[in-house]
Amino acid sequence: MSEGDEAMTLDRTEATRLFEQSYRALMSYRYLGKDNPHLDRGATRETMPLRTDMRNSAGGIMAAPLCVLAVEPWWLDYQGVAAMVAPVTMTYSMLDAMGFSRSVVVDADDPERLIAITTGSGFDLGVVPDGFEPIDNPVDEFDDDTILPPLYEAFGGHLDDDGSVVIAELSPALGAPTRSLHQAPINIIAEAAATAALPMRRPRRWPGRRCPGEVDAGRRGILGSCRPSTRPWAAARVCSGWRRRGIGG
Repeated sequence: MSEGDEAMTLDRTEATRLFEQSYRALMSYRYLGKDNPHLDRGATRETMPLRTDMRNSAGGIMAAPLCVLAVEPWWLDYQGVAAMVAPVTMTYSMLDAMGFSRSVVVDADDPERLIAITTGSGFDLGVVPDGFEPIDNPVDEFDDDTILPPLYEAFGGHLDDDGSVVIAELSPALGAPTRSLHQAPINIIAEAAATAALPMRRPRRWPGRRCPGEVDAGRRGILGSCRPSTRPWAAARVCSGWRRRGIGG
């Protein structure tokens, strides 16, 4: 049994003593100067100094110190105290001059049912011209029994001989106002490529309905062909995730 497990079974006084001993020995927050009002006596704000050793050779702020300053995930327990959480995923986007947003996706008929959490960042392309009016552009509608092709095919993609998903060329139907591949086909062919790359024999408890996705759009395709490259990875009892770092053209 580890010291952490032992602390959970001891009386409150002894558990507190062991935690204080472990926390004081921990270098992470102490060396980086991170103050936490939930843990450090006298601290009133969660702060950390920005030092020269926290910048890279070009002067940019390094991501690792930010992971310590703003630990994710984080929440309060039932007593209103910061919970002791073991991180599984941490995502940090260096914004500086960019904007960001965060949203929740819920069931329209049952808003209490959370479907997904989304977050993203990007550049502002410019101000919308004065006098702009919404456009008459009705959406396509299909009956529930309509047989539809896979999304990547509907968006101009096809499976190549090597199993990769390819969009041969950029068309007006696939292009963004910036005359580059729109984010919808980017996401669709990236996920299709990742799914195609998964092993044929999936784990028995493979939770395919809950696969997370992360797409980093670097230089978007402007001509074609557009071909995402993927490499699957998996761990016991978890879904093989997918991540894209940009699609060239």
